[in-house]
Amino acid sequence: MIFPGDNVVLEDIAITFQWYSYDSVLNYHLQVANDSDFLTIIVDDSLLSDTYYNLSGLILGEEYYWKIKVNTTGGQAPWSVIRSLIVFSP
Repeated sequence: MIFPGDNVVLEDIAITFQWYSYDSVLNYHLQVANDSDFLTIIVDDSLLSDTYYNLSGLILGEEYYWKIKVNTTGGQAPWSVIRSLIVFSP
């Protein structure tokens, strides 16, 4: 995971999530949620081929959580650590 880091405060309602590339990747699976248990998922894309994802329409004052996993020719990796961010208006 490259960006955003954990506990980041953003001043924009749009963000580009970025993560590292891996050898033999079939796809990446990104989840973004409003809660750390991922019960309210707002992004669930399991067919990503790029190492980034653009998301807009974030709500000021809201906290978001994100995680990623990799599906390779050798199998599916476990989920990454969960990172959080909050959207704040200066």
